[in-house]
Amino acid sequence: SSDVEFVPDVQSVHVVCDDAVDVSAECEFVLQLDGGTDTTTTLKTKFDGGGTASTALEVEHALEKLDGINDVVVTAGTAQDGISADAFKGSSWDVTFVSPVGDVGNLVVLDTDGTTYTPESGDSDNVVELVKGESGLGGTFSVAYEGHYSRDIAFDASAATVKTRLQEIASVDEVNV
Repeated sequence: SSDVEFVPDVQSVHVVCDDAVDVSAECEFVLQLDGGTDTTTTLKTKFDGGGTASTALEVEHALEKLDGINDVVVTAGTAQDGISADAFKGSSWDVTFVSPVGDVGNLVVLDTDGTTYTPESGDSDNVVELVKGESGLGGTFSVAYEGHYSRDIAFDASAATVKTRLQEIASVDEVNV
């Protein structure tokens, strides 16, 4: 057993929009969890000439609707490394993952149509992991059914692996996991 404490994963999302682009189109984007298939609702970043960015609460609510994210805390982010807060012309948010626990895949900035974010001249995006999450979970378990036991199953085993291990039990024919 391990006494490692839970350390939440913290990521900082930075999106810059240059007012050289058509500002009537706003500077909009969506976020996706790396490896995920769904995206957030449309979010906004401020642009060099002004504009209104999505609030931390709006980003938080949008992220919590994604598959695989149950609870996050979003705060106003810090400027990118090496850029003074006064010179930073975009928007940034710091995202603390409460659930899921542990190391979470990075967020990905996408265009509003879900394709790769393709910045115009002067635009950019960046996601930085500020704190690598640790779950403190580990080990294996086994399942007993009618006096028969499964082989060890890793705590983070995929559904397919759990299904295979359960179906290896002599008294089990077929299961859905």
